[in-house]
Amino acid sequence: MEESNIKINIISIEEGIKLSKNFPSLSYTREFFKFREDKYNLKSGFLAVYKNDNLIFLLPADYSKDAFYCVYKDYTEPFVLGEFSRDILNKAIDKLKTELGFKKVEFNLAFLKNNIFFLSGGSELSVFILKINEEEDRDSLFKKFKKTTRNEIRKSEKYGFDLRIENVKNIDKIYELYASNMKRHGTPLRPKSYFEELFKYYGDKCKTIEAYSKNELAGVNIVFIKDNYLRLQYNYSNIKYWPYCINNLLYYKMIEWGGENGIRYFDFGPSSNKEI
Repeated sequence: MEESNIKINIISIEEGIKLSKNFPSLSYTREFFKFREDKYNLKSGFLAVYKNDNLIFLLPADYSKDAFYCVYKDYTEPFVLGEFSRDILNKAIDKLKTELGFKKVEFNLAFLKNNIFFLSGGSELSVFILKINEEEDRDSLFKKFKKTTRNEIRKSEKYGFDLRIENVKNIDKIYELYASNMKRHGTPLRPKSYFEELFKYYGDKCKTIEAYSKNELAGVNIVFIKDNYLRLQYNYSNIKYWPYCINNLLYYKMIEWGGENGIRYFDFGPSSNKEI
């Protein structure tokens, strides 16, 4: 392969979204770009890579004058129309530096089909994806889980949590639960405005799976949805309800609800390979 056969261009958000219209990835949405443009003061578009003048793959991109990210503080998947390889990707990275003048180039790539997660510079992470089909029901879903997991879900169901799946409504309670989780880990808090803006930008693409004990929020999953793809963005729970397996209940109800509403890919995000 001659390097001269590979060409790159940064195309507009609208053009990239039109080309990748039915691609199941959160990072191929206007909401994803808009949040980053306003929150991080970055420009957005798509990296288009060509071989012999034929478009072979697209990648969402955030960039400033000197730095280029696919994507900033998140991960994405290539939309492949032709050929994709590490060799071609490396050539595209070189051209971002030599032809477009970016001093820093960072790629955070995940692949839904085979659960590979790649960080530029190497990584010991994987992205964990659950794929289901249209015929899935409770019995077939339970067969995917270990016996201990099935028993924990049943135990949590017997506790009688009040489950609510809806657009974001209870920001105050969610933020209070988030803050208690971060304080427990000794992690600095994001301001409440971060979540308010996040929910505002994603709108109907954002849902919460909330579990209540009486009027107390026991746990919440915050998810983003694009077509048949769901990403679990955040999970927070009250340690008081861990003996009742609150997190496994939230995960299962998320999958059950998603399956009933046309979701086929459940993206649990990156974690250590040890978590397999």
